[in-house]
Amino acid sequence: MVSGAVDLAVTGGQILLMTLLSHRLLTRLVLHRKWPNPHVRILAVTIGSVLSGVTLGLGILSGIQ
Repeated sequence: MVSGAVDLAVTGGQILLMTLLSHRLLTRLVLHRKWPNPHVRILAVTIGSVLSGVTLGLGILSGIQ
């Protein structure tokens, strides 16, 4: 039971870390472009960072296991 909780905490932490790092990278890449609507830019950064963070986190976990 404790092992499952630790695995869940580590998984959540890795996904959060990867999401934050991806958000930082996407923000730098997206801010250098001209966007007609700033809300589209915010939406693109948010969706892209969440998807890439989850993908990277799951990729790391599958590589560890």
